[in-house]
Amino acid sequence: MTDFELLLSATPGFQRRIAELRDSVLREGPLDPRGRSLAVVAVALATQHPALNEVLAWAKQQGLVNEEIGHLAAIASALKATHFGAANGSGGGSAQPESATCC
Repeated sequence: MTDFELLLSATPGFQRRIAELRDSVLREGPLDPRGRSLAVVAVALATQHPALNEVLAWAKQQGLVNEEIGHLAAIASALKATHFGAANGSGGGSAQPESATCC
């Protein structure tokens, strides 16, 4: 059991609030259901979430197909293996569009 799981088991009120927050962000917000599904899968893949199989099953129920999930897995792997923005892993190029800005 992780420290976080131990904390959750010792504080049922906190556990309920965390579950409510999770359910809220999975149902509401500026992303449409498809966008939320893509985001959830991308984060689960990138973080190697322990419930990845359940996340993938949920995403498929939301309409994602294997090709999309595979592409997300490729993106997550590529970003983990290289510095974002590095062309061919050299660190000198720009893989993202030139017009990309943060905020």
